[in-house]
Amino acid sequence: MKYTAVIVLIPLVICNALAQNSDGTVVEQFKENQDDVMSILNLPNDTVYLNPPPFDYAEALAKSLLFYEAQRSGRLPDNQRVKWRGDSALDDGLDDVGIDLSGGYYDGGGYVKYGYTMAYTATVLSWGVIRYRRAYEILGQLDYVLAAIKWATDYFIKCHPKEDVFYGQVGDKSTDNAYFGRPETMNYKRRAYSITKDRPGSDLAGETAAAMAAAAIVFEPTSPAYAEKLLAHAKELYEFAITDKGIYSTSITAAREAYQSDKYVDDLAWAGAWLYKTTGDKSYLTEAEIYYGRGKLKNLATEFSWRDKRAGVQILLAELTKKPTYRTSAKWFCDYAQKEKINNFNSQSKHTPRGLLYVQEWGSLRYSANTAMICLMAADLGLKEKGNYRVFARQQIGYILGRTGRSFVVGFGENPPTKIFHESSYCPSPPAECGDAFNEGTPNAHILYGALVGGPNSQDLFQDQRGNQQQSSVAIDYNAGFQSALAGLLDLDIFGPIHRPHIDKPGQITLDEVTLPPPTIPPTLAPVVGIDYRDAIKKSILFYEAQRSGVLPYPNRIPWRGDSAVHDGKNVGVELDGGYYDGPGYIKYTFPLCYTMTMLSWGLIEFQDAYKNTRTYKDALNTLQWGMNYITKAHIYRRDNNQPNTTLVAQVGDSYIEDTYWGSPENMDVERPVYSIRNDEAGTEVAAEMAAAFAAASMAFKGQDRLVSERYFNQSHYLYNFVVKKNLGVYSDTITDAQREYPSSGYIDELAWAATWLYQHTRSPFYFKEATGYYDQLPTDPKDFSWDNKTVGVQLLLGAAHTGSKDIAKFCDWLLTSARRTEGGLLFLNDKYPAKYAANAAFILIMAFKKFPKHRNARRWRDLGVQQIEYLLGNINDQSFMIGFGAKSPTQPYHKASSCPSMNETCGLGYKTLNVPNPHVLFGALVGGPDFGDEYQDLRTNENQNRVSLDANAGFQSALAGIQHLKINKQLGNSAASVTLCPTVFFAFLSVYLYFMINA
Repeated sequence: MKYTAVIVLIPLVICNALAQNSDGTVVEQFKENQDDVMSILNLPNDTVYLNPPPFDYAEALAKSLLFYEAQRSGRLPDNQRVKWRGDSALDDGLDDVGIDLSGGYYDGGGYVKYGYTMAYTATVLSWGVIRYRRAYEILGQLDYVLAAIKWATDYFIKCHPKEDVFYGQVGDKSTDNAYFGRPETMNYKRRAYSITKDRPGSDLAGETAAAMAAAAIVFEPTSPAYAEKLLAHAKELYEFAITDKGIYSTSITAAREAYQSDKYVDDLAWAGAWLYKTTGDKSYLTEAEIYYGRGKLKNLATEFSWRDKRAGVQILLAELTKKPTYRTSAKWFCDYAQKEKINNFNSQSKHTPRGLLYVQEWGSLRYSANTAMICLMAADLGLKEKGNYRVFARQQIGYILGRTGRSFVVGFGENPPTKIFHESSYCPSPPAECGDAFNEGTPNAHILYGALVGGPNSQDLFQDQRGNQQQSSVAIDYNAGFQSALAGLLDLDIFGPIHRPHIDKPGQITLDEVTLPPPTIPPTLAPVVGIDYRDAIKKSILFYEAQRSGVLPYPNRIPWRGDSAVHDGKNVGVELDGGYYDGPGYIKYTFPLCYTMTMLSWGLIEFQDAYKNTRTYKDALNTLQWGMNYITKAHIYRRDNNQPNTTLVAQVGDSYIEDTYWGSPENMDVERPVYSIRNDEAGTEVAAEMAAAFAAASMAFKGQDRLVSERYFNQSHYLYNFVVKKNLGVYSDTITDAQREYPSSGYIDELAWAATWLYQHTRSPFYFKEATGYYDQLPTDPKDFSWDNKTVGVQLLLGAAHTGSKDIAKFCDWLLTSARRTEGGLLFLNDKYPAKYAANAAFILIMAFKKFPKHRNARRWRDLGVQQIEYLLGNINDQSFMIGFGAKSPTQPYHKASSCPSMNETCGLGYKTLNVPNPHVLFGALVGGPDFGDEYQDLRTNENQNRVSLDANAGFQSALAGIQHLKINKQLGNSAASVTLCPTVFFAFLSVYLYFMINA
């Protein structure tokens, strides 16, 4: 073998569980220990991701390595990080067979050392390092994973004292079950079991040969002498395996209690392939192919695990030989694993209702994690995918890490397991007593950080109880594929989907020496095909026209809409016709309407060139004015007894009455009460948001209509100085009906927001002082931007005008590195109507780039913002979330008017549940969006995914205009989609790239 160092320049690229814990003690313990644990993980703080992952994969990977330290047997090293563990089983082998067999790993919850699964674990961990070494290195985890592998291989060397002798097990399940306590105080006789010429075990010897050969590749760059030693043992074990054939559990009958084997031909092919990869000696390949044929290993594999290596052999031989037969079989495996039936067989894999690939109940998560690892490697080989192997892998790993509301990794994420079937972590540290048996209700005394538990049943049910061993057990093989899948996803997110790790020729070991990617993304990116932002902007404006109330203008571009609610307000002696219906129904909410107008104004102010370029500027101004005309009516000013008397109309229509009517707005005959806020009633945020809307609209009309602009400013000034600060309080306490849809969480952000917009308009020191005074009262770490939380908007406007980028950069960097994301890449900032929160975040990210283009992360902010909009417009699985846009868009929005046949026909509640597309296309509306698993149900009765609203389109439309502005000004670097979501064209390019690399 030879070692070649290659300096690689990294190009930057295109692209709950139903059972809950009842005990809070361990949760608190987990929180208390987090800082200490994070400090020993030694993860860097400055890792730059091209595509920030939806979970902290790096933390999960680092904690998985802690789990292996907790499983160590023998004399522990000085740098042992799991301090509640000590030396144990130092006499293994000595008292029994006179050979030192100390070391290695305890398999799971007890203290038996099973050589077969330990060897499988070492092989899979080594495979992950071979493929994704650079990710381990960048994350500071390379030394730890090398130590984890070496702990096993050092033990295997001890277990192999002669060419045809290998000790494959120490201890047995029956004896081990009779002992309860810490491993450090074990006092029972531990028998050593071996395979020999007379008692063969081709599966055990073959798997261990594979582990030693794979580890030799791992250690060659740093410890070549050790690698040669491993290779020598691998060759001898392979000869032993093919010469003296037999199943190891027939020779080591004690193994049948836990890991009974029923074949060995897959292990022989596996070992031969690994030896060929390590040495380049084609005789090993020839033998591997013979065993492959003899064992019919080309047939569909339905799992990859310690007992079935077929899928691993298929993918490894596909890599080594590039032969279609192996590539086809590997493809079959990953196609079969998909949720939909896309394979060539009459069988299909099973999935739980929440999307977990389900092979069997005992250790269900290991199978999904192993499959994720194999399919990530298959994607790197450029196999012609049915489905998306990388998205599938993210979905499986996301399920494990908490996508459904609970984590299945101990000490990681939300609601992790606490009652693990694991003796050493259950027992408290001395001098406390361990007891004679598990206490079912007691959480483990020590947190077994990083351990993957068995997992849920086929219906996603999980019991965090030790008595349910098949769900709460842990094992070293569980974590092996899981950890390597994490490494694969991390490599993908750091280095991107084009520049995948190189694949060495057999017998050659080439180490990538990689530095961190630079913190900004240069403009060298190819454009994303097929997104027409002009069309999207035009259609969003059409949505607002479909939401109009009152006497409609001529011409009316929405033929299925007519005049409606023309008598609004007459019951209280005020004309309140006009404005916009908020969303699905016909209530007019002033608070979110004012926010909507503020946001549309902001987009017009910042991106006027985009609107003019798309020939929608006049339409956008008309959209704004339609709303502002109504808001003007909603601000009722009178003088009573020479005293100013201001009334703010906060709502027209009642939600409970609205529930009884499903029909067209033109035919409404229900009562429409008017809810107002008077001088002596609380409604601060409504008054402040109204002031902000008038100030922003005044700026939008400046230069277009001077009189309108001045009138809006005067109303803003009056509202802020004479109305806003009276009777401070939350408006939804006054108007309780508003609590059903728009309950306010406070008003300080609206006060800061209104003052900030007036400062934007006037540059008056008074308003700046007001704005900063209120801003200082707000939380410093906002997690979204929406109708109810304006803090981020204040940060951006004040920062651009005066205070700098510090605060807004903190929010944008949080979105880059830590905010929740779906596996497909959508920022998931709120479980309710997530699309609009992602769209709002996109607008903020694009604006932050515009205002602070020299910030070191500015381009990454921009790119993440564009990524969100591309997702919403159908850049993953072709599913658009904008109605009437893209190849596959929603057809059943939760929207009364468009669901009714015509304004002249009776509709009724039956149309609400009718499972057919809406008769009218609500062009341009942004629906609620997918769930956290990127799943979307185009069904009207699924309100959370299909609801539309004015405020949802406001940030969305302004973000669309922002992207069009960037395109016009050539500020996308040909495309901002460097963190894009892997569209079809992207993978087509990847396939071509890999084809030429593999055949080079």
